[in-house]
Amino acid sequence: MSELPNEALRELAPAAIVALLWTFALFVAWWLLLGRSGAQRARTRLPQQMAMVGLGLFALVSVIYALPLSDAWRQNLPGLIGLGLSALVGLASTTLVANVMAGLMLRVVGSFRTGDFIRVESHFGRVTEQGLLHTEIQTEDRDLVTLPNVFVISNPVRVVRGSGTIISADLSLGYDVDHAVVEPLLSAAARSSGLEDPFVHVLELGNFSVGYRVAGFLPNPKQLITTRSVLRVNVLDRLHQAGIEIVSPTFMNQRQFAPETQVVPAPRARRSASPNEVKGSETLAFDKADAAERLRALKTEHRELEQAIARQAPASEENGNSVDAVRELARLRADLTRVEHEIDELETNPELD
Repeated sequence: MSELPNEALRELAPAAIVALLWTFALFVAWWLLLGRSGAQRARTRLPQQMAMVGLGLFALVSVIYALPLSDAWRQNLPGLIGLGLSALVGLASTTLVANVMAGLMLRVVGSFRTGDFIRVESHFGRVTEQGLLHTEIQTEDRDLVTLPNVFVISNPVRVVRGSGTIISADLSLGYDVDHAVVEPLLSAAARSSGLEDPFVHVLELGNFSVGYRVAGFLPNPKQLITTRSVLRVNVLDRLHQAGIEIVSPTFMNQRQFAPETQVVPAPRARRSASPNEVKGSETLAFDKADAAERLRALKTEHRELEQAIARQAPASEENGNSVDAVRELARLRADLTRVEHEIDELETNPELD
């Protein structure tokens, strides 16, 4: 009777050894890909995560093959594994698998990337991380919001283009104010706010007032929030300086003033606000998004420098190590060292964790 447990242990020993080796190998792989201090943010990077998932599945299959199975089971094992994977894909409606597949789809579509302004339903902010299971954005209040990839892929995503966007402000004025007087003032307010190609639209002819929209092109969307505020300030200043009050005519029936009294601040010396002069809140609000975008740009520059060095080194040897070729190669290597140093600083920045 005592020989049976010993025999069973001898048969299970290979599988146990394989399991222990793979446990050690997976721990080392996790530390190299996700656990080192310089790769804290790699937990949200798709390639590292997919590599860990692939290694885990391969380890599981290896342990199964090491078990003392009969020949019939071993012959049917590939089909069973394929059936299991098919069932896993079929369970995409579950939260975990659905988020993974949604994350893959977002990467394939590539509608936005780190640093972009996006709006998903009521959530608005700059993308700081794109993970396998979630997308993280930083709001204008500096808070971090984690959106499941299923939520992102299931709702329309509004992306502010990096090449620029249109900024607008809406207001209503009474019918007693000629639109030919209003439109130049609104256009001037947009130009003084740093907007290009300003235009004015009449949105509505209401019962008591006319609805206007002033808008213009903003080349640098990073100043989005500040420029919106500056535009509204300049609209107020331009209209008030022209003696135009921004109130609905029905307001006149509610105040105890003489009919000729206008609700306009007392005139004083002032000039139009400019986004460059107004301290923007974007630097404070989107610090993590700025750092994440800078890290992505540095990694792109790093790849380009490595490719340039790989091309320059043979060219330098072909030219007999001429002075110009050697200097160019030294410059590229110095730039590469600088970029690597900046990447290390950003990756070890606790604000990016």
